[in-house]
Amino acid sequence: MTIFNLAWKFFMLLGVVFVGMGLYFLLIRPAFIMQPEDVRVAKLTGDQIKSYSPDLFLWLTFVIRAWGSFCLGFGTLVIGVSLLSFRKKEKWSYYLLTVSILPLLLIFFAIQYAMKGDFYIPLAIVLIISLFLFAATRKHFAK
Repeated sequence: MTIFNLAWKFFMLLGVVFVGMGLYFLLIRPAFIMQPEDVRVAKLTGDQIKSYSPDLFLWLTFVIRAWGSFCLGFGTLVIGVSLLSFRKKEKWSYYLLTVSILPLLLIFFAIQYAMKGDFYIPLAIVLIISLFLFAATRKHFAK
C-alpha cells in the first residue's frame, strides 16, 4: 500500500470516527450528560447541575446535541471528500482537508490537554499521523 492510499483511507476512517462521535453525542450522551472527565473538571455531577439549575442542565443537553450535529456533518464531509476527491488527487480537496482537519484536531488536543482529559494522548497520535500524511502526500497535489 502506498503512502497516498494509506492517507485517503486514514482520512476516510477519521471521518467515520467523527460520524460515530456525532451519533454518540446526538443519541446516547444527552441522557446522562457528564462523562467521568467532565465531573473531574467541573467537580459537579449531572444530577448536581440539574438540581442547581434545571435550565443550565437543559442548555447543556442542547450544546451536546449541537456538538453531535457538528461531528456528524463534519465526518460526513471528510468521508465524502476523502473518498471522492482526495483519492482522485483533486488539489482543492487536499487544501480543504488540511485546513479543516488539522486546526480541529489541534484545538481538540489543546482543550483535552488543558483539562487533563482522557483523550489527549490518542488525539496527539492522530494529529501527528495527520501531519505526517498531509506532508507526505502534498507532492501528489502539486499539478
